[in-house]
Amino acid sequence: MINLKTSFLWMLVPAALASTLTEPAPAPVISTACTVAGQPVDCMGMAGAVYGTEKVDASGAISILGLNTPNGLNIEANAEAAAGTILPGPTILTLGSSAIAAVNLDFFAATDGPERQGFATFVVYSDGDHGADGGSFESSFISGLASCQVVLCHQSGSLVPFELGVPFEIGLSVAAYGQKRDYQHVYDGGSSDAIVRLQLFDANGTPVVIVNAPGPSVPEPGSWILTALGLSGMLALIRPFSITR
Repeated sequence: MINLKTSFLWMLVPAALASTLTEPAPAPVISTACTVAGQPVDCMGMAGAVYGTEKVDASGAISILGLNTPNGLNIEANAEAAAGTILPGPTILTLGSSAIAAVNLDFFAATDGPERQGFATFVVYSDGDHGADGGSFESSFISGLASCQVVLCHQSGSLVPFELGVPFEIGLSVAAYGQKRDYQHVYDGGSSDAIVRLQLFDANGTPVVIVNAPGPSVPEPGSWILTALGLSGMLALIRPFSITR
């Protein structure tokens, strides 16, 4: 169960992870940020980067299949991050290390044709895991059908009534972090996953194509800066709290 402190942090995440994407074309933007001893470094993926006795890892990925086809929409997102001491003894970087990875997608989808009654078969899923000095945040939703914002959340439905011909919102957000607070901290971190699957049908059972709803396809001015600042500030928001699930 998520305690109130964790819930408070989750309320801050959407603002910190300001989306740079309003529809999934062009490709979704994956934002990652890593720091060692308080200084930004290149994220190396889960292969990791080693600095003295410190190691940081951060990776984020997203897959979108089925858009603009009658085969159904399948979106999966993952974020992993870890940091800490990998060798015994005092660390060389006394200020510690941290790693953050995040993926955010939020867009409006639609179907062709007039407004009409149809059906939806769907899965909405979110999950995460972390060690003592790591954390994860996860969220996935289909407006009007289901929403998940906690670990081990799974909602699904088969041939549920759904209004076709009008835009509806789909979103996934995942984030993970690892941080080293003192020289005794071992290499540790978190991971987060979110899934959205959606198949739409006309009243007669014919599969319906899911398309992008009209809208801007480029980031708003300054959104890259806001995203970077949000990711960099996540650890500062998290440090005063202990996260338990």
